[in-house]
This record gives sequence, C-alpha cells and structure tokens, in this order.
Amino acid sequence: MTDQPKWTPGPWVLNIRASMGDATGEIVAEIEPPNSARDYRGDITRLQSCCHIGGIGHEELTANAKLIAAAPDLYFGGEAQTDIIRHAQAILTQYLIPDGIDGPEAINQLLGLLNGPEQRAAQAAWDAAFAKARGQA
Repeated sequence: MTDQPKWTPGPWVLNIRASMGDATGEIVAEIEPPNSARDYRGDITRLQSCCHIGGIGHEELTANAKLIAAAPDLYFGGEAQTDIIRHAQAILTQYLIPDGIDGPEAINQLLGLLNGPEQRAAQAAWDAAFAKARGQA
C-alpha cells in the first residue's frame, strides 16, 4: 500500500442538523478523532457545512454529507482493490514473458488472488464504504 494519507484518520461519522422552518439548513459531516480525543477547541471537527442554495435541497445536501463521511473508507477500499488489480497484472506479465510462469500456474495464482482472503476482505471493505456513502450503514 501507499504512504498514509495526510488527512484526519477515520472513521468519520455523519451528523445531520437541519432547520427547515426558515428554508435554511445545515448539513455537517463531522469526524470523531481516534480514541474519542477532541480537537483543540474541545469539540468535533467540522468537515462540511452548507446551506440550501441554488436549488440544492435537503436530500442532495444529505447525500453530499454521507459521501464526505464515507471518504476515508472509500479511499482505503479503493486502494485495497487497486493493489489486488496490480498484483493480478504482475501475474499476467509473468505469464506473458518468455521463461515466465506457464498457463496453469498463472491461472492458479490468479484464482488464489481473486477468490482468496485478501480479495474477500478488500471487497467487504469496499462494499461497506459504498453502503456508508449511500447512507445504508
């Protein structure tokens, strides 16, 4: 995997506050720092805040906040899947070069990679991230 990203580590949680009475609202995606430590202000770090503007309604703002809250999970799920794809490409390259691995060995390695524990874990993380982004988790 690559170097650790520079952003605040997850998990990020979604906290939605809205006031619809005056046709304004606020959708906020907030994070809880690791071990429930608070930032220097003693509260939760705000990632996104926006009001109903330009025809953007509560539903779209909520969807935006869900996507932002899922960002770290989406990043790591995508990174895990990308690593598996790169590994599969390396196996295929070994098959294609002279004096590389033979067909049955390439197939065995690919099957082990694409249906093995690493792939199942990566797929589960990816599926969970998508569910979180859709608000289903």
